[in-house]
Amino acid sequence: MIYFIISIIINIFIIYSVYKKVMAKVHEPDKRHMAEINSLIVEFNKVTKNNIDLLEEKVDEVKNIIQVAQEKIREFKMNEALNRLPVKEEHVNDVKVAVPKNKTDIIKGLLKEGKDSKEIAAIMGISKAEVELYKNLSKK
Repeated sequence: MIYFIISIIINIFIIYSVYKKVMAKVHEPDKRHMAEINSLIVEFNKVTKNNIDLLEEKVDEVKNIIQVAQEKIREFKMNEALNRLPVKEEHVNDVKVAVPKNKTDIIKGLLKEGKDSKEIAAIMGISKAEVELYKNLSKK
């Protein structure tokens, strides 16, 4: 009887060992497939890096375009402000000469139009503090 129980235990152990080896082979990934997956991952990473580099270049181009556009808008606003101000005329040797407009005149004109310091600073391309300085000096 003891031999019978021992033989059953040995058979169970052998069956378990065989089962374990078979299951390990079934679940073991094929090396060929792993190499293919690894090469696909490498290719995916290369393509992704190239796309990111292209996007970064485009972002830089857009930033430059925006900077140029902002400068042109500022120049346009400055020219628009200059054109709204009356030109001073002086006589030099009996000839009328237009005196160039200076920052103070432009700022005074924009203040008369009701623009606030922040708007004037944006139009003139100067700081708000500089506008306030001109504003305070013109009051004196």
